[in-house]
Amino acid sequence: MTPPDSSRWDGYVDRFHAQHPGITETVLGACRSRGDTPYRWLADAVSGSGPVRLDLACGSAPLTPFVIGGQAIGVDRSEAELQVASERHPGSTFVRGDASRLPFPERSIDCIACSFALMVLTPLEQVVDELARVTRPGGNLAVLLPTTRPLSMRDRMRYASLTVVLRSSPARFPNPTAERDLGRVLEARGYRVDRDERVRFSYPVIDEAAAGALVESFYLPDVSDRRREATRRTVRRWIGSDLGIPLRRVLATVDR
Repeated sequence: MTPPDSSRWDGYVDRFHAQHPGITETVLGACRSRGDTPYRWLADAVSGSGPVRLDLACGSAPLTPFVIGGQAIGVDRSEAELQVASERHPGSTFVRGDASRLPFPERSIDCIACSFALMVLTPLEQVVDELARVTRPGGNLAVLLPTTRPLSMRDRMRYASLTVVLRSSPARFPNPTAERDLGRVLEARGYRVDRDERVRFSYPVIDEAAAGALVESFYLPDVSDRRREATRRTVRRWIGSDLGIPLRRVLATVDR
């Protein structure tokens, strides 16, 4: 399903990551729930799941430190993100490629992890077809996505204030199908959904830099610079506290 404002997203995501490589890792890497980062939470789900592992839309490769043993391959279409990944993880394998046309043979991958990307990869059905094509029978998929719960009442009030200032949701993405219908899309393409979990992670707004990084990480294709600055001022008022970041982890197996 194409979102009604899809024309606003044309090229925006590519430009965003060219201008802000590593920003998603900066924010999510600072988040914690029970001592774990979102990246460890995702990586733990696929630990030991096979020798050949694919980090789809790897960005700056925050999952790489958690991959132990086997062959790990990171794929992304952003040159800027892959440059950061290569600098941070010399000796690791990174490939520039499109998620809807993966440069791998059929049934060549044991496990795929995809962190915070399916909501910007379109069309979702074509991407999932590719994932199923390159994954061996019985192989695993682990996905990390933004979601809407759980949140505290204070979190909800803060997100409401951001929406008022921005005149837009700070959690808006070009592919809402990933949040609404991921299970259906996976099952229609030969996956069995094994687990679907949601956790509130805490993002500490420790200083102005942390406040600025949070706002910088939002996809805001049609928001003026004036409103962005007003949003930064709003978030700066939260310095010394935290904001809940609700995340969803979906684990699935190729059931064929």
